[in-house]
Amino acid sequence: GGFKDPQAIAGDHVISMLSNRQDDWLALSFDVGAYKFLNFSLDISSIDLNGFGGPFFDGKAPKFHFSLYDNSTGVIGLGGGTVLSSAQVVGTLAPNQWTFDWSHKAVGLSTDGNTNGNVTLRIDLLEGGYAAMDNFKITAADIPAVPEPSSWLMLLGGLALLARLKARKNLV
Repeated sequence: GGFKDPQAIAGDHVISMLSNRQDDWLALSFDVGAYKFLNFSLDISSIDLNGFGGPFFDGKAPKFHFSLYDNSTGVIGLGGGTVLSSAQVVGTLAPNQWTFDWSHKAVGLSTDGNTNGNVTLRIDLLEGGYAAMDNFKITAADIPAVPEPSSWLMLLGGLALLARLKARKNLV
């Protein structure tokens, strides 16, 4: 029956990669000019294969690592040398190996320290065995990508807890 996409996000194609058995990387090179951030948003999901050596599923939600490298030579490659910025995002665990459960993620990677505006973004799947990516949106800007709403809620919850702890300390 093939893969199921109940959210209808994937379309006809996705990019997928392995975290185990073979360490897949994807690298994209850009000229960001004088902009301060490379903003990258995408949809990620756990998924698996029943062929080509699979299944690969390791029981964990997909965890992607993004590294932004200075690319002083402008040569397209997998990135190397000075890491300017990095970030990790974690998706959700799909209900089964054959159904996409997409999570939208956004990161703002600082370009500070690049030598000539050329940078390389390296994407690595750290956990999940096998996972998919789709719907890339890549921009260079002077402000970082807006965090996910869940990140804002976690930040507000953390600030509220900190305020309560501080108030409690002042009462003692």
